[in-house]
Amino acid sequence: MTTKEAIYDAQALADFSNLEDDVGSFRARYPDFAPEAWWTGGAFSITIGQPVENPTSTPLWKAEQRKLRDAWQKKFPLDACVQLIVSGAKVSELDQAIHRATEAAFKMDNADALEFLHQQAFPEPRVWRFQRAIMLLYMEPWRAVFCMACGKRFAKDTKGRLYCSTECFDPRRSKAKREWWKKHGKKWRAERGKNKSSKSRTR
Repeated sequence: MTTKEAIYDAQALADFSNLEDDVGSFRARYPDFAPEAWWTGGAFSITIGQPVENPTSTPLWKAEQRKLRDAWQKKFPLDACVQLIVSGAKVSELDQAIHRATEAAFKMDNADALEFLHQQAFPEPRVWRFQRAIMLLYMEPWRAVFCMACGKRFAKDTKGRLYCSTECFDPRRSKAKREWWKKHGKKWRAERGKNKSSKSRTR
């Protein structure tokens, strides 16, 4: 993987961390970002004092997103990175196993299908874009920042970058130019006039 590809994955991770509800557009842009089960599965939680038979469910991608946002805020500490990567690997492993077993079992009678399922081993989990991005940000946490204008998370491609996009950068550049001109313009014009006068006298 090239550095450019790694930064692309890191920006995909930033976009995921900023994601609200437009999951379809995100998945179309980053089709290999995470396992299918991230988008279709749910994470269950139980509140103390409530009946266990009525757990609340949160979309799995939102549960992972909360963990990612916390890791981003803390500059990707080791334990948080390991938890995110392992969690994704478990989901991917289970998702692949279920799909493979279901497809095979449908082609068998009941007895053969049961025997087949008993003999199945979990496949090797696939490596996804979000896992590679987490590794990059663990190794280079300076890339994981918040835009100085809109506050959204983004992945730096250079150390001096402060804004996530030209939409955030351009208005501030124009404002900085106006402020500089207001403060230094008169002096700059005066010095420029002096330079022109001295050049005309030497001719």
